[in-house]
Amino acid sequence: MNRLGRAEARTQRDLEVLSEAFGVWVRIWFAHTPSMEGAAKELARRTAESRFAQFVEHVVERFSGRERFLDDLPREVLADEVELEKISAEAPAARRSGEPADG
Repeated sequence: MNRLGRAEARTQRDLEVLSEAFGVWVRIWFAHTPSMEGAAKELARRTAESRFAQFVEHVVERFSGRERFLDDLPREVLADEVELEKISAEAPAARRSGEPADG
């Protein structure tokens, strides 16, 4: 059950990272994309369809392989399972003795 709980927490964290990344991308896109009128708008629409098809192809290619966007992000291991168990076991004892939990 603990493994399932940790896997669910990782999935939630990954979803939150992707949601934030998407939100940032949309804000940047709106900030740097000018409004267009007339013929320029139609040309942009056709170009966008072509670029979107390339994007979908790239996503399918990435998703079919082993690499994922989250794998590109740096990861910092704060503690392994043994360290976490030790910290968890010591935390209540430290609070009872009046010492700070971290030291």
